[in-house]
Amino acid sequence: MGKSLEINSVRAQNISKHIGVFIAHDLRPFSIVESPAFIKLLQVLEPRYKVPSLTYFSQTVIPSLYTEVKKDVITGISKAVSVALITNGWMSRAV
Repeated sequence: MGKSLEINSVRAQNISKHIGVFIAHDLRPFSIVESPAFIKLLQVLEPRYKVPSLTYFSQTVIPSLYTEVKKDVITGISKAVSVALITNGWMSRAV
């Protein structure tokens, strides 16, 4: 199988980031990284990659993605000539 990827290697960081994107984009629970089927899938795709802990994703990967997206949104808004905000309200009379 070969040597495992170091968690800080460019390849491992890229895989972890994209697992984070998958979790955030598809609203998956962090616990998916502990799923035997998910781990097996990643072993098939990249046998050298060791899936980090759920805590690593919840405390490192996702906050990093949040910071990245927030920065992009702030940059986009700061360059905009105008911004329109739209809301949608819903009310139920059901008790």
